[in-house]
Amino acid sequence: MRLGTARTLLAAAALAGCTHHDPEPPPITIDPVSWLAAPPGGSLAQCRPVQPTLVREIPPRALPYAVNMLADQSSLTLSDLQMKRLLPASDLDRLVEAETSAIDAEDEADRRQAIAEDPVLSTPAYRQAAAAQRLRGGELRSQQATLQPYLVRGVKARDAAGGFALCQAGGSLEVTHISNLDTASDLWFKPLIVLLPAPPTSVYVETAPAKS
Repeated sequence: MRLGTARTLLAAAALAGCTHHDPEPPPITIDPVSWLAAPPGGSLAQCRPVQPTLVREIPPRALPYAVNMLADQSSLTLSDLQMKRLLPASDLDRLVEAETSAIDAEDEADRRQAIAEDPVLSTPAYRQAAAAQRLRGGELRSQQATLQPYLVRGVKARDAAGGFALCQAGGSLEVTHISNLDTASDLWFKPLIVLLPAPPTSVYVETAPAKS
């Protein structure tokens, strides 16, 4: 397991316990519509989903701070202090857990492999399940080497329930809020923190109606 990101996030969590008060962020003066940016051709080809465990939404108290950080750029590499200002300690803990998911997947692969090798229990289904879990553990392990926290743009239909879908294609990141409201609804800011192996070269921001 790589401890770099976990150590960074735990340090930020410790800072969250400090009693000093952060300065008041400047008011939001940006139009949320200016953050909309559709990918070329309407969608990114071969876009691979980002695991939801690697994504955290900015809470309302930190929204002005996050929006102003992204006023002139669609993504930003975060420092320990910035992480402390943006997320509560509980969310920092969950991101640390997300980074250790490779170990959990490998442990589960070992358990399934032991079942598959038992002459009494072994079946083709057990062997396939063990092999699939081993592949998942390897994929998660390969992602752990360079994960770092980034603040990225996101918008949503104001007051709409729903969730985010993030995917990557090369250096591009697509951030889509999916809700039961149409995309013509009034928009509001919803920046996110996402753990990625490298900074995105471009961020495409959209909203989309949920499929019925």
